Amino acid sequence: LIRSLAIPFGITGFLCFLALPLSPMGKVVWAGATYIVFGAIYSCINTPYGALAVMMSRSASERVGLNAFRMMGCQAGSLLVALLTIPAITWLGGGESAAQHRYGMAVYVLALSVLGSILWLCVARGCAVRYPPAPVRQDLVSTLRHLLGNRRWVLSNLLAFFYFVGQAALFGFALYYARIVLGGTEQLGANIITFVTVLLFAGVPACRPLARRMETVGAGIICLIVQGIAYLAMALAGASITGFFLSIALLALAQGVMSPLYYTLLAEAVDDGDSRTSTGSAGLAYSINTWVTKLAMGLTGFVLAQFLSQGHYVEGGTT
Repeated sequence: LIRSLAIPFGITGFLCFLALPLSPMGKVVWAGATYIVFGAIYSCINTPYGALAVMMSRSASERVGLNAFRMMGCQAGSLLVALLTIPAITWLGGGESAAQHRYGMAVYVLALSVLGSILWLCVARGCAVRYPPAPVRQDLVSTLRHLLGNRRWVLSNLLAFFYFVGQAALFGFALYYARIVLGGTEQLGANIITFVTVLLFAGVPACRPLARRMETVGAGIICLIVQGIAYLAMALAGASITGFFLSIALLALAQGVMSPLYYTLLAEAVDDGDSRTSTGSAGLAYSINTWVTKLAMGLTGFVLAQFLSQGHYVEGGTT
């Protein structure tokens, strides 16, 4: 699956950001259609990728290491995009006008899409499946009943939901918060995203010793509590830049530590069931988990948009 979908992943990713000269309704249809297709391909390629940790190692500590390494790569990629996007679009487009930005965005995303396809092919070529699951045929209802009775699987989905709610909120409000609350510019917003991404990366290595000391679920609960404290501190800081950066640093570090945990818990959950269904339901277990992450991001984006709408937010307004 990963090998066969690597090229379509890059092509549809590029099409999502290709601004065609269409009518306003045509643009909405194009954006919706390309994003839905890209999202479907991403889910299809990400599900076997997520399941790889179970099939590469049976060691719990090795799986934490695999998922920590995976999330460090994820955060490094996010950091690269956060650092490069705004200057790259301006440079590639040759200026600041809307038309130049559209051209710069298309060229920039083309480069990212080609890189993404190459990296997926590297995964397909370089990762060895040492413990392939035995083929098991079961009806959907009995498999779902088995999964819902698997405590670790339910907890991993809850952990994933809260993690991606935090991610979507963090990156969704950063530009708005920088301009409206802190009184800064879009560049300050970009700097905040870069700062957050660096700390997300820095927090990942702490996951392994914390999980070893407190176990996966306990470490995840601690990270959620710290995030709640950080949000409260941010609210109390108001327009203080120092207070904001201190609180968002705590928030990002907690999210960085938390990021590999739900993957690890998910791997444990797949092995936790009875021998008839544990490996046979791996695909569905990871598919539903991927859906939960999309649901978390979609709901968070919707809630943020509703807050802005109810608050009479006007783009470019001074109040």
